[in-house]
Amino acid sequence: MKKLIIWTFYLCLANSMLGQNLIPNHSFEKVLKVDNYFCPSYYVFNAKINGWSSPTQSSPDIIHEPFIEKMTSGPTSKIRENFFIKPLKPKSGKVFVGIKVYGCVPENTHCREYLQVKTLERLKIGQCYEYSYWTIPLTNGSRINNMGVAFSETKVEEILIEEVLDLGNRYGEEEIIKPGPGKWQQIKGIIKATSEWNYMVIGNFFHDFETDEIPYRDGYPWGYYLVDEVSLSPVNCNTGKPISKPIDLKKTVYFESNHSNLDDSQFKQLQNFLNQIRDMDYTSIDIIGHADEDGGSKFNRDLSLKRANNVALHIIEFGVIEDTLRISGDGEYKPKSQVDKSKNRRVEIVVVF
Repeated sequence: MKKLIIWTFYLCLANSMLGQNLIPNHSFEKVLKVDNYFCPSYYVFNAKINGWSSPTQSSPDIIHEPFIEKMTSGPTSKIRENFFIKPLKPKSGKVFVGIKVYGCVPENTHCREYLQVKTLERLKIGQCYEYSYWTIPLTNGSRINNMGVAFSETKVEEILIEEVLDLGNRYGEEEIIKPGPGKWQQIKGIIKATSEWNYMVIGNFFHDFETDEIPYRDGYPWGYYLVDEVSLSPVNCNTGKPISKPIDLKKTVYFESNHSNLDDSQFKQLQNFLNQIRDMDYTSIDIIGHADEDGGSKFNRDLSLKRANNVALHIIEFGVIEDTLRISGDGEYKPKSQVDKSKNRRVEIVVVF
C-alpha cells in the first residue's frame, strides 16, 4: 500500500505581519480636530491628534492640505510671514506635521520640537528594527543634518524645556537633508534594541553647534521640516530584510500506521518549509512526535519519538543548529481526533520566537 502523506502548513500571525509597522496613525490622518491653525502649544497638539504627543513644551504643527494656503497662528492672526509652506504637499493623504529642528537663539521660541509615539508593542532586546519616515524642509527654510529618532522605555512627559531633548538612544542623519524642490526624502536606519523600548521620538537631538546648516538666503531663519509616513518594522539583523513576527510557525506531518520515515516528496516539502524560516530570528524549533492508540503505550511512545528524531535529522542536515532543536515524543496521549486515527499519527514542527 502506498504511504499516505498529508501536509498542512499554517501561520499564526496574531497581531504581527510581514513587514509589520509598529507605529499607529503612521501618516497622521487620524486628527481629532481639523482646523487651519498652527498649534500654539504642546497641549493643543496633544489634544488634536490621535496617538502622537509632544514630549516637551514645544508645539509641533498639524497641517491639513485643504488649509495650507490660509494656515494661521490663531483665529485673529494672519498667515505667518516669510513662511512658505503652501507649495508643499503631504507625502500621502491630506495631513502632515511640522517641527522646528534648528535655531536656538533668544528670539526663537520652541526652537526644538519633537514627535513622540507609543509603539504597538515593546521592542524586544536583541531584535533589529528599521525606522523610517519621510521629511521635507520648509520651502524657504534652513537645511540641516542630524534629523533622526530616539527611543525610550517610558513616555517622555512634558519636560519643561524648549531646547534640545537629551535622550541616550539617539540616531541622527549625518548628511544635510536637502531634497529637490517639492521632493520628500526618506530618513531611515536599522537599530538593535538594547532595552524594551516602547516609545519612539522624531526630531533633532543635537545642539546647534553640533549640527550643520545651509541657510536659505533672506528666507525663514530657522530649520523647519515636515514629516509624514512613519514606520518601525522588525528586520533580520544580518540581511536587513523585513521579517514576520508570528507567535508560532507550525508544520504538521501525518504518517501511515507504524511508519516513521520521510519519503522524497516529504523531504522536498520540508526543504521548502525550512527555506521560508531560514532568515527568521527564532529562538528554537520544537519537534513533537505523536502516535495513535493502536499498540501498547511504550511502543507508541517509542514510535512517536522515532518519527520526531527522523524529522530532526533532516532539519539538521539542512543546516539548522542542533542546539536549537527540542525533540520529544508524546506517544498516544495527545490525540488530535477521537474519530480519525490518521490525524493522530503525526509530527508537529513549531518555530518559537
